[in-house]
Amino acid sequence: MRHGLDRNWEDLEYARKLSETDLDAVVLYIIDINIKENVEKQKQIHPDSIYARNELLAEK
Repeated sequence: MRHGLDRNWEDLEYARKLSETDLDAVVLYIIDINIKENVEKQKQIHPDSIYARNELLAEK
């Protein structure tokens, strides 16, 4: 199932490179992209996305 997140090749390549060293950073990167796209499209942001982002940031 596709959720409408249109990643460009730079995003994918960056995420792949990042995944070689820091999986938490990849998750944070993808959450940030998702939040940005939802804001731009004036869509709701699920509270779990905010919670997960805050948890990842708190661990750093």
